Amino acid sequence: MYMIGGMNNEPIKDISKAKIMGDSISWEKAQFTSQEVIQGRQCHSAIQYQGKIVVFGGCFMFNRKRQVRECTN
Repeated sequence: MYMIGGMNNEPIKDISKAKIMGDSISWEKAQFTSQEVIQGRQCHSAIQYQGKIVVFGGCFMFNRKRQVRECTN
């Protein structure tokens, strides 16, 4: 199981991987490569497709200058 992003005081850019063994769960930071800049986001969805994780949609940090929460499609 993977956990991508989320929200704390600001959007989280980490990708974490859960190892589930019986009743025990341990989390570790997933190692990955990307040619894209990883932006923290929340309220997104993700699927596994052909051995890759595809992230769709979500919101970024609140833009104080524009007074909106920036969202993507």
